[in-house]
Amino acid sequence: MPKFNKLYRKLDKTKVAFIGVAHDNSKSLKKGIAKYKIDWPQMLSSENGNLVEKCKVTGFPTTVLFDKTGRVIAVNLRNEELEKTIEKLK
Repeated sequence: MPKFNKLYRKLDKTKVAFIGVAHDNSKSLKKGIAKYKIDWPQMLSSENGNLVEKCKVTGFPTTVLFDKTGRVIAVNLRNEELEKTIEKLK
């Protein structure tokens, strides 16, 4: 999570959005936010149309990048690869 936090802090929030989707309950989600010092918006999958199933998430964390039309353009990118891909999309 430290690398996600670092990347999120330097993003232009007018061009890229981070949204966390949790598959547990609100109590666990709040603990995770505090433990990992997560700054970006979080939501529960079950309260939003079961996004975990819709995006075929099998483990956490999973990254899914969508273009402006909502089409999935990349899955499970990490660290520098995630950062480079986001830079290309700007």
